[in-house]
Amino acid sequence: MDATVAVTSSIMGNFDPDIIRISVDLTGEAASKELAAAAYNEALSSLLDALEKMGVKRKGVKNGYLRISPVWKNRKGGGPHEYSSTVRFEEPCMKERLDAVWTAIAGLGGGISCCFDYDLKDNEEARETILRRAIDAGRKRAALLADAAGCDLGQIIHIDNSLQGNAAAGIVATAAPDKRRSIRMDASPVFNPEPVRVSCEVTLEYELIVRTQR
Repeated sequence: MDATVAVTSSIMGNFDPDIIRISVDLTGEAASKELAAAAYNEALSSLLDALEKMGVKRKGVKNGYLRISPVWKNRKGGGPHEYSSTVRFEEPCMKERLDAVWTAIAGLGGGISCCFDYDLKDNEEARETILRRAIDAGRKRAALLADAAGCDLGQIIHIDNSLQGNAAAGIVATAAPDKRRSIRMDASPVFNPEPVRVSCEVTLEYELIVRTQR
């Protein structure tokens, strides 16, 4: 059996976020299913109009699954219904853009909650950077072990890797739907983006080439 050496290398890197991923939940209640649908359409239209006035491009806003169902106390059907849906979009990671979005949302009524994450628009570039670092570190470690055994590294005969990326958590702001009031402007979030962590673990197995005696 040919001699081999296997090493595992773990690398973690921090990257400055370049986007803010924003999720806005719309919830509310009306006297019937039809009125709940109409209330939702009105709430969504108001949100999109407010965002557009603040420079958020409508084509980049994605409207998620809409759920309309009887309220729990009336779950057999008929009577009051409630709606819920989520609107998602991205903005550049800039205080001016966060303030603009906050201003738009704060000007609307209740039944709205907002959360956001600082993240990377191109995760692949960050992951490739970390992967290269992990491979380089693994090769250096394997070379030291090979040298200790009086051998040189040959070709890689097996490689495996695991990549993970974590967006930096954002802040949640809520306007209670039952109170029907605007989000307080003095509760606007502080712009303090944390680095996005990307980690990689690589396992490398090299063949060992015995050095020729001189």
